[in-house]
Amino acid sequence: MDKKVVILIWIMVLMAICPTGAYSIYVQVVSPENEPVANVTVKAVNGTTIIATGTTNETGWVELDVPNGTVVLVVDYNTTTDIIEFVTVTSAPNETFVLNMTTMPYVKIYSTPIKVNVTIIEENTKSEFVYVANETTIFTTSELNYTFPANVSQFPYRYSLKEIKYDGSSTTEQYVVLKPTTPTEIVASYERTWWITITTEQLIIVLLTSVLIILLLLAVAKAGAKVIYQRRKYWR
Repeated sequence: MDKKVVILIWIMVLMAICPTGAYSIYVQVVSPENEPVANVTVKAVNGTTIIATGTTNETGWVELDVPNGTVVLVVDYNTTTDIIEFVTVTSAPNETFVLNMTTMPYVKIYSTPIKVNVTIIEENTKSEFVYVANETTIFTTSELNYTFPANVSQFPYRYSLKEIKYDGSSTTEQYVVLKPTTPTEIVASYERTWWITITTEQLIIVLLTSVLIILLLLAVAKAGAKVIYQRRKYWR
C-alpha cells in the first residue's frame, strides 16, 4: 500500500477517535411563564473565554458552535435576571439543551445594608461572573460559588462582612457553594464602622491638640491686634 495512503488513513482514524473541531449545539430558552423567549443573548463560556454567542429566534432557539467538553451557558434574560448553567457537550450531532425557567430553581442574591458586587464562580470551568446584590436573580440547577467582598469602603464608613445566610444555614466565610433544588435566597450582612477608627486615648489626644491649636491661634490673633493698635496710635 502506498505510504501516503497509509498516512491519510491514520489521520482519518485519529480524527475519528479524537475529534477537535467545533460542533453545532442548539439551545432553547423558555420563560418563567413557559413561553419561548426571543431576542435574548446566549453565550457559551469556558474560563475567561467566550467560545460562542448568539441570539434566540422567535421560537427561543439559537445555534452555537462549540467544542466538545464542558461549558457554561449564560443567558442574559433581562437587566436583573440571568441563567447560568453548566453543561457537557459531546460529539453527538445536533445536540440540544433546553433552559426552561419554569422548571429551574433560582437564587436571589441580597446584601444589607449596602449593595455589593458578588462574584459567581463555576468551579469546573473556572468561569467567573460579577453581579450586583439586591438586583440579581440567577436561574440554575448547577453548583455555583457565590463570593462576597470581605470589606467595602464608602467614605466615611467601612463595611465588614458579618455573615451569609442561605437555605436555612449561615456562615462567616466569604462565600457559599450552593446547588439549588428550590427557590433560594442568599443574604450577606455587613457591619458598618467609621472609615477611620480611633481609640479613646487617640481621641483625647486629638481633642487636646485641637484645643492647643485654637488657643495658639487666638494668642497670635490677639498679639497681632495689639501690634496694629499700637501702630495706629503711633501714627496719630
